Amino acid sequence: MSLATLLSAFCGGILGAAMGGLQAFILCGFTIVIGTGLNLCTNNPDFMQAISWGPFLSPHIAFAGGVAASAFAGRRGCLKSGREINVSLMGNDSPETLLVGGFFGLLGQLFKMLYETIPHIGSYPWTNTMALSVFTTNVIARLVFGKTGILGTVPQGCRRGIPSQCSNWILWESRPSQLIIIAIAVSYPIADMILKYPALAGVSFGIGAFSLLFLHFGNHMPVFFHIALAAETGATLSGDPWWGVTFGLLASFLGELVARLFLIHGDTHIDPPSGALVFLGSLGPLLSLCGFFSWSATIPAFSPLFVVGVALGGNFLLSVFVGPAGEKN
Repeated sequence: MSLATLLSAFCGGILGAAMGGLQAFILCGFTIVIGTGLNLCTNNPDFMQAISWGPFLSPHIAFAGGVAASAFAGRRGCLKSGREINVSLMGNDSPETLLVGGFFGLLGQLFKMLYETIPHIGSYPWTNTMALSVFTTNVIARLVFGKTGILGTVPQGCRRGIPSQCSNWILWESRPSQLIIIAIAVSYPIADMILKYPALAGVSFGIGAFSLLFLHFGNHMPVFFHIALAAETGATLSGDPWWGVTFGLLASFLGELVARLFLIHGDTHIDPPSGALVFLGSLGPLLSLCGFFSWSATIPAFSPLFVVGVALGGNFLLSVFVGPAGEKN
C-alpha cells in the first residue's frame, strides 16, 4: 500500500463518476481488447495493467465510483433513480457528487487489497477479488444512499423475485430459455478458443464489456461479459470446453439470481455479474483443488444439462412460492 496508489484510486473514482459507471466500464473493455493485441505483439502487459486494471478504468475503482456517485445523486434527487449508472455525472455540476465517486474508488481499492491478503486455494486466488470489491462497495452505497434496503421494496403490482416491466435488470435476458441459449452461444466458442489460444485470456471479457456500448445506445443487447469470463475459467481449470459451458451457464443463471435478489426492486445498482463472478471465482479453484475435474471423462458432457435442470427447477419454484404483488417478503 502506498500513498500514490491510494491517491490514484481516489482520482480514478472521481473520473468514473464524471464519466458515469457504465461508460467507464465500456472504456475498460475497449482497452482490454487493445491491450490484449499489444500484449500479443510485444509480450508486454504494461498497457493493460496500467490502464484497464489501473486507477483510470479498473471496475473496482472507476465503475464502483460511478455506481456510488449515481446512488448519491439519486438520493439527492438529481437523477430519477440511483440505478442510472449510464449518466455522466460531470453534467450535474456537483463537486460533492464527484468526491463521493472518489471516496468509493478509494474504498474499492482498499477492499481489493484486503481481499488479496486472504490465502490462495491451491495455486489460484480464493475468489475474484475485483468482482468482490465491486459487489462490496455497491452494497455499501445501497446502505448509505438507498432507501429500499438490501433486497429492495416491491412496487405495487409487481412480485418479489419476478422480473416485470416495472422491476427488471435485462428483461429480454431474464427468461430461462434466453439465458440458456445465450450462455451456450457465448461459452462454447470462448472455451474452445481459450484452450487453443491461451494468450487471448481476458479478451472475451473485454469484448463483452465493450459491447455494452450498443446497450447504452438503446439496443436490446445481451450482457455476457460475466458468462465469457466464467467460460474461460471453467475451460482453463479443467482443460475441457464443456466445463467452460457449464461455468458459463452457471454465470448466466447466477447473474439473473443476484439481479432478482438485490437489484430489480432496489433504488441503487448492485452489480449482478460481479455477484456471479464472486461465487464462481471460488467454486473453480475449490473443484480444481479436490480433483473434481479429473474424476471422470463423462461428467463434462452432462454437467451443462445438470445446470440447466437445476436452474429451470429453481425458476419454477420461485414462480410458485414467490410472495404476492407488493409484499415485502
